[in-house]
Amino acid sequence: MWGPFAKLLNWAFLVAGVIGLIYPAFLEPPQSLTQIITSLLHPELTAAFALRWLCVVIVGACIYMLAIRSMYFHRPITIVESKIKYTFFDNRGSVLISDRKQILRANQSNVSACYSGASPTNSTGRVRRLEVSSYCHDGDVKNLVELVGSEVKGYEIIQEFGRPMPYGWYMPLIPIWFINSDYDRNFRFIKKNLILRGQTVEYHDDFVDDPCLIEIEASQYPFRRIRLDIDFGPFGLPADLKFRRVQANGVLNLNPNISGTTAGIYIDRLQHETLRISWKRPEIAGHARAEARRVG
Repeated sequence: MWGPFAKLLNWAFLVAGVIGLIYPAFLEPPQSLTQIITSLLHPELTAAFALRWLCVVIVGACIYMLAIRSMYFHRPITIVESKIKYTFFDNRGSVLISDRKQILRANQSNVSACYSGASPTNSTGRVRRLEVSSYCHDGDVKNLVELVGSEVKGYEIIQEFGRPMPYGWYMPLIPIWFINSDYDRNFRFIKKNLILRGQTVEYHDDFVDDPCLIEIEASQYPFRRIRLDIDFGPFGLPADLKFRRVQANGVLNLNPNISGTTAGIYIDRLQHETLRISWKRPEIAGHARAEARRVG
């Protein structure tokens, strides 16, 4: 993320800032730490007061930069936003298209590819079509795809961009909330260091039998600002539809937004957990309720 000179410079500014703050403790008469802190809260039109606050800003900025570096040291890519839509095209659930659009940010200067996966949920499922795309406002980004796997087991996807991802040393310092979810509305100095990534997968015969299950697993890499929609279309909105977050041994139930045959959810951050969407096929769910009434 940073070169050796940048890290050395950061530590030098941090040490200088701390010395600038605590130097009154070594004067005559010496000031206590409490007196030094209190003096910052009483404005004065003096160069000494301005210098102390400059030191506070320098120390805060250096600590923030060190914290960011530590946070992203083992995370070459940040997924700034994910918009995921699943669409059923028949009433049997035999054809499902998954469309994923993401905004990616490189946290290091040597990131040249993105890794993802696509696999069926059930043994009957097949991956029939898989397409990926990429776009950058200010760079010649290519779309070279390496697939490992099969239609039955699914694929590991390595999407190479033909060059290192655009990277600005300042990008990891910018908070995620400051990056607009509308790619084109970002400032140019931000937009030119982001990549729009698309992934479309067509599944066949993956949801013709129970259990009907979709899972998004986030381990070390957090998913930020996830917007997920499922359009059941001719399949019909299942009555037993459940959205859940599985965190270690705990399970949190979520309340999806329902509009017609579409159910959706928004999650600000997903990490070290699994988003699980499950349902029963309408005829199976109806049969189960009928059996329950007869037993009751």
